[in-house]
Amino acid sequence: MEELKILVIRFSSIGDIVLTSPVLRLLNSSKKYEVHFLTKNEYYSLVSENPNIHKIHLLKDSLKNIFFDLKKENFDFIIDLHNNIRSNILTFMLFKKTFKLKKSLFNTTNNIHIVERYLLALKKLQIKNDNLGLDFFLSKELEKNFNYNENFIAWCIGSKHDNKKLSANKIIEVINAINYPIIFIGGSDDIEIADYILNQSSNEKIKNFCGSLSIQETATIIKNCNLLITNDTGFMHIGASFKIPIISLWGCTKPDLGYTPYQTNNHSIYIVSEKYVNSCHRYGKKCRSITKCIDYISTQKLKQAIELIFCK
Repeated sequence: MEELKILVIRFSSIGDIVLTSPVLRLLNSSKKYEVHFLTKNEYYSLVSENPNIHKIHLLKDSLKNIFFDLKKENFDFIIDLHNNIRSNILTFMLFKKTFKLKKSLFNTTNNIHIVERYLLALKKLQIKNDNLGLDFFLSKELEKNFNYNENFIAWCIGSKHDNKKLSANKIIEVINAINYPIIFIGGSDDIEIADYILNQSSNEKIKNFCGSLSIQETATIIKNCNLLITNDTGFMHIGASFKIPIISLWGCTKPDLGYTPYQTNNHSIYIVSEKYVNSCHRYGKKCRSITKCIDYISTQKLKQAIELIFCK
């Protein structure tokens, strides 16, 4: 039987795109579909090595430009896992049967993980979860060239919103209480805070790679670490794809919103702030507390979690 050509849409961001990987795997493994994927140009490296995608399409500027390329593909149908104004306009223009992520589910409180919500969009295709978790595929060249023989902690100090970040002073409290090798990872916005921590900390086993690595290079560090400590951010989901031990930190955002590390074989510990202001933004855009909610995380609790995992 001839394969049906299908377009999966997820424009951004790092974590949300990684969380689509079970959908791509299940569609491809069914042997019924030729799977195409549409995302923004800056996120190409998240899917560039994925063998479950037959062709990647990149949104570089306007919908108009990508529309003509997609129109030529003559897709049989579309799976829209973004479901925003831009994706709705595009699917309307392509005029193909479309299965969409139902955003009304985000208002429920029954703790449905976002991956399960994605899969609900495929329900009519009779695609069932294989419970193999997330995928992230590294460049073979990067994997071959990685050379770091010491056990170490990868600590992602960044996040899209400042209110989801553990503060520099809180991090200093923790790393001064331990004496393990740590590699800081994050974006260019995190360079200053990482340098400040290095200057103020008594721990001399810290390396700062914030802002100096590509997404693929950062993912290589994550795959090879012995423990990932991370705010609620995209690199947390990359860590989940590798089934490594993760300590995730939660302030304004909460694990029950459905964005926890997915199917990590019980290798995850969630540390939730001991204070939460109800008027905080549920996705971390605003924090109403004078001291950020996330900074009410207990230093002692985080130290104990690190020692529980890293000292095994």
